Amino acid sequence: MGWNGWAVFSCTRPVAEEIVADQQRHRDQHRHHLREQGVPADDLDRRVDEALADLSFDGDVIIADQRALSGDPDAIDRITPDSDGRYVVMGRTWCWEAVDPYACDRIIGDLPHPDQA
Repeated sequence: MGWNGWAVFSCTRPVAEEIVADQQRHRDQHRHHLREQGVPADDLDRRVDEALADLSFDGDVIIADQRALSGDPDAIDRITPDSDGRYVVMGRTWCWEAVDPYACDRIIGDLPHPDQA
């Protein structure tokens, strides 16, 4: 499936969990970088939130908080699994692109058979 030339895909809960964890790692790295640049501790949260969306799970729902990033006080999305338990994580919001799985350092979940991809 695609959107404006970008990939949109659905994934299992373990893959969605890894996407959320990866985003948190990026946020942590950005926080560390800002701290090294001398950004005051009481300004770190705001600066990280302005640069990167905050993803977290609330039960089976992914909460995507982009309020500071977008400047929109209503920019909180709730990403629920579909009837098959699959998530479309930031589809039509983030620009995903399909890559050759053999070019990846790590793969979470099972690859679909080439006829199903």
